[in-house]
Amino acid sequence: MPSRPARAALAGLVGLCAAGTGLSAQPLPSAITGIWALEPSDCSAEGAADFRIAITATEVVFAASHWSSPRWRPLKPGWRALARVEEGGAGRLKGRHAITLILGRDGRLTISRQGEADIAYHRCPPVPRTR
Repeated sequence: MPSRPARAALAGLVGLCAAGTGLSAQPLPSAITGIWALEPSDCSAEGAADFRIAITATEVVFAASHWSSPRWRPLKPGWRALARVEEGGAGRLKGRHAITLILGRDGRLTISRQGEADIAYHRCPPVPRTR
């Protein structure tokens, strides 16, 4: 039987692989979808688009990268996927990379992307619809 650290690493790998296979996978819930920003003032500030992200049931769109997966695996207390990444600029990511979204008790959304520091975002109020 593998050692405890080896079992933990194997369990994490199996969970990460399951995130890309559809095992208990689903789209992101409405509690996560919408517009999020680094600071509440970035929600409406002109020129602050680089500090906002848009999340749909299957995508997380940052200013310079687009992470998409139709299958998000629920975790306590968040969601994880092996997402297809399209990124512009120097040092571009390509292929599939891990992303984790955790909705905190304070209402902020912490996003962990493979190779990046965790960042917490604030939910932006919905934009009123015009006819």
